[in-house]
Amino acid sequence: MTIEAHVPSAGLTFCTAAADAEDGKYYPEVPIMSSYPPPGPGPGSVGRRIEEAIELIEMELRHAAAYVNDAVIPQVRAESISALRTVANSLRNFADRLDRQQTAQPPPKDPRA
Repeated sequence: MTIEAHVPSAGLTFCTAAADAEDGKYYPEVPIMSSYPPPGPGPGSVGRRIEEAIELIEMELRHAAAYVNDAVIPQVRAESISALRTVANSLRNFADRLDRQQTAQPPPKDPRA
């Protein structure tokens, strides 16, 4: 995609020199404002800059995806496996404790008897 049109800005621009209308002297240090926009980049340069920006964004996305695939996913997998093993061990201990409590208590008496 290439954008060829140049859209002039509607703002004011600053000039760096001014001539006093009363005495005709030139004052280079006095800034004055002009309603004409400064000359912008040539035609087609906006489109080229957009294409360059898109290329940079795509390159950064490729780098980010490679980092996620190479570093983040393996680390998440390793930590997930460790966490699941810890949870499984805790559940096994809990189930063992429930079994011990159930065998230690006498069975409930039948209220009909």
